Amino acid sequence: MYTRIFVPVDNSDTSNRALDEAIKLAKKEGAVLLLAHIVETPTHSIHSRDELEMLASERPEMKIGAEIMKAAALRASESGITPEEIALNIPAGLTVAKALHDAAISNKADLIVMGTHGRSGLKHLLLGSVAEGMLRIADLPVLMLRS
Repeated sequence: MYTRIFVPVDNSDTSNRALDEAIKLAKKEGAVLLLAHIVETPTHSIHSRDELEMLASERPEMKIGAEIMKAAALRASESGITPEEIALNIPAGLTVAKALHDAAISNKADLIVMGTHGRSGLKHLLLGSVAEGMLRIADLPVLMLRS
């Protein structure tokens, strides 16, 4: 049913829960697992964990991003899945949700699996929600998991 499963990772509890579910689905369906992590880099365009690691000495947030991708890839490979890794930066004027959506589309994903914190009320109003943004724009199935 699904052949390419896109999962954004940031090492939060909700992201890890989504990753675990995406791994289960990828194994069951024989699907490719696409791991994505966003690093806000105004001056560099990066496309892989290798590029992220090369730039990590210059910018600490890149080192953290490379470590997050490495941990997620290890988690997948320990379950028998060899993932594809996508390191993203957010072009000016794009939201995180739109950047993730565009990456899912350009990598031919047919399912997005992501975590959501399930905030409501004032916290939701102040912090917004990447998950909600994804639901508003996605034109492919999205599976949301709460922690």
